[in-house]
Amino acid sequence: MPETSYGWESISRLLADDLEDIAIEHWWEVALDKGRVPLNPDWALYQQLERIGVFKAFVCRVDGALAGYVWFFLNDHIHYKTLLHATCDVFYLRPGMRRGLTGYTLFRLAEKALAQVAKERGRKMVRISLAEKLHLRAKLQSASGKTTIGRMFERLGYKPVETAYWKLVEV
Repeated sequence: MPETSYGWESISRLLADDLEDIAIEHWWEVALDKGRVPLNPDWALYQQLERIGVFKAFVCRVDGALAGYVWFFLNDHIHYKTLLHATCDVFYLRPGMRRGLTGYTLFRLAEKALAQVAKERGRKMVRISLAEKLHLRAKLQSASGKTTIGRMFERLGYKPVETAYWKLVEV
């Protein structure tokens, strides 16, 4: 039986492993406008943000190999001083890991780890914001009409609260 582990890891460690390969897989699967916006992460900036405590990478490994991740930007909430705000940057599980409870466990354990970070920073709660990619709904839709990722978020206690809009503006 494969051994699955979860935890915080540094970007430096992930880059020394196979982060760039899984990032490319992730980009090919979910990115819009691939012809206009090539994948080009600023790994040095991620490392800098990690050093000052505003970025954290939570990962899942199976038999030591990187299988998925959920990354967060952390900041004190300007409207609510008792909150630590954790905004999900990206999340991804390799396709072979999407059955069972791996994704659920990844998020549940990340929540507990974020709660510990909030406690260490003197906060009473952590507010986690994340998004579901609307352009992937048809691909991920189940017979119930909900996406598998949306159902998982709801099981974890998340509620849909807003719709985001974006566009590319040429400069």
